[in-house]
Amino acid sequence: MKLRTPHHACRSPFRTLVGAALGALLLVACSDRPVDDKAKAAVAPAAKAPVAAASAPAAPVIATHPLKEAWFGEQHLHTAYSLDAYIGGARLMPSDAYRFAKGEEVEVSGIKFKLAQPLDWAAVTDHAEYIGEMYSTMNPAAPGYDNAQLKQLRGLQRIE
Repeated sequence: MKLRTPHHACRSPFRTLVGAALGALLLVACSDRPVDDKAKAAVAPAAKAPVAAASAPAAPVIATHPLKEAWFGEQHLHTAYSLDAYIGGARLMPSDAYRFAKGEEVEVSGIKFKLAQPLDWAAVTDHAEYIGEMYSTMNPAAPGYDNAQLKQLRGLQRIE
């Protein structure tokens, strides 16, 4: 089994900065890896251990399964459509979150972020509450854009 480097070190800032949900869980496959035809086949028969020399102990045979593979991803991303993420400085759209997951660089609050290795999958899970208000906050043509509270929300600055 081939394991990939864990992404947990890159996931935490992304969860905080870009971050989650449009009421339904949206998944996207970010991997362009081709599916191996051999992996589609049934479990491969276990290999027989080679005959070992009398002086060396026999190495244990570890059975493998061609369909088992580690996949790394993020299941809880917030974007600018979630009020809490917006207040925290995340001004990225869901498309930006997916671009980031695929390995592209994004900028949050003036800081550039890029994963060392792209994720295999990601899910944007922004909150349903206030999603319409967040749309109106960011789109000048939307109803309510000139609302005093939305003007105040747009004027929030990052707290250092």
